Amino acid sequence: MLFSKKKITSVEKITLRLSGMRYSFEYEITTDGDKATVAQYTPAHMRDDEGRVLNKSVVCDVDTVITLLNKINFLSWDGFYGPHPHGVLDGTMFTLDASVNGGKTVKANGSQNFPRHFRELTDFLYSTIRE
Repeated sequence: MLFSKKKITSVEKITLRLSGMRYSFEYEITTDGDKATVAQYTPAHMRDDEGRVLNKSVVCDVDTVITLLNKINFLSWDGFYGPHPHGVLDGTMFTLDASVNGGKTVKANGSQNFPRHFRELTDFLYSTIRE
């Protein structure tokens, strides 16, 4: 018997926080109709109500985001915990909070230990912001 993977049909909001020794960024994807906004923020503690400053935002088609999320099996990331590998002295930490498919939450976090296909998501975010 074949089991089909559940698919993402809608995205409400995805927030990905990345930090290392000398950097910290927050990427956010929000949607409005058939458009998605990809934004990059820098934390700005005590500078504004949200504690972050918008660096740049770009609008793209929501179908592009949904296609990517299904390609990387994003729903399987829910509950992922990637502990810092023994002997690794530096690295990137991440926290992911998402709401998809009308309220389904996806939460994951790790330190230099990531879900499968994580780089495909970060590559998409980086390239979209740099357009």
